[in-house]
Amino acid sequence: MINSRIFAHQWTTSESREIFSESARVARWLDVIIRLAQAQAECGIIPAGATNEIAKLSEVDLPIDEIALRTRQTSHSTLGMIQVLRELLSEQSAEYVYFGTTVQDITDNSQILELREVGMLLWRDLWLIENDLLEMSAKHRTTYIGVLEILCQFFNVQHNAVRRIDNDRQIRF
Repeated sequence: MINSRIFAHQWTTSESREIFSESARVARWLDVIIRLAQAQAECGIIPAGATNEIAKLSEVDLPIDEIALRTRQTSHSTLGMIQVLRELLSEQSAEYVYFGTTVQDITDNSQILELREVGMLLWRDLWLIENDLLEMSAKHRTTYIGVLEILCQFFNVQHNAVRRIDNDRQIRF
């Protein structure tokens, strides 16, 4: 739905579409791969020199079309990217890209980073809404009709709620 020309405006914003864009996803995959290599070097699993070279891949404009072609050729969700990354590295460092990890390791971590970015957008927007509501409540604090009355009217009209009183004399909707 987020790529739909008909419905995208109802389900997403330009900011959230960017989070889920292909280039952003590939950049996150690369970020996870780099951080994995750094952690592995700290633990002595891979050479530090390889990690430095892998980290420099963040400065490269990755060929998305080539990654897509290789992915179609291999029918593997990340092998096309692995192949392209290895070709961008020296022979000594290439073997340590994606070393000892799985597709799920990379994609799950990448999705957590996506969720963090979406969460940041949501929090920002919720704080803006809260600020607007506080300003409105201060401006209209002497307005006669109360929020409870508005909610009750909305609830009764929109949802045709029927009130009934149970044996404990509690009102239920």
